[in-house]
Amino acid sequence: ASLPFDDATRNATRNATASVFYNDTRPAAPNGYLCVYGAKGRLNNLILQNLVGIHMAHHLNRTLLVDPEVSKYYDIDRLSLTTYADSPHRAAIPIEKSDHAACGDPKLISPYSINRGLSIPQRFDDYGSQIKDREVASVDNSDIWYWLGRPPEEVYGKFFRGLMPRQVYLDKVHAFSRENNLLQDR
Repeated sequence: ASLPFDDATRNATRNATASVFYNDTRPAAPNGYLCVYGAKGRLNNLILQNLVGIHMAHHLNRTLLVDPEVSKYYDIDRLSLTTYADSPHRAAIPIEKSDHAACGDPKLISPYSINRGLSIPQRFDDYGSQIKDREVASVDNSDIWYWLGRPPEEVYGKFFRGLMPRQVYLDKVHAFSRENNLLQDR
């Protein structure tokens, strides 16, 4: 027995499983890279960390290094291209595709302090001035959550429209749906 999906759901599932490959060939941003150190929690928390991280990296003219826990499941090239499509530089890259093995402790690779009396954009600028000479800058997970703020709604929309599972997972969903007659027409 098949589940009672409506036509919109059925068509969206078919469209989502079409093989479309994204390859962000833009260069890394000129100020280097930014990563979030101490990423922890469920996948949904890691995704939100990367949402703030990609916004902050863009503001600082840096490319976000996305941790493997997220890049394992999601197409980061698509995310980079859709979140900041008009940028001449990559917005994000999986850390494993970069020349950097892991995100280091900010206390060791890019020490900083946050002036909590500043607005969010001012905090970004202040952070940027503290780490300007570092090729890779690291920001602590706790600071991403509590002190570096919520991106504008426009960034939210672009980020979540670009957040698509990698093709291997879409193929598995499509195969499962097909095997279980979940895509059949009514």
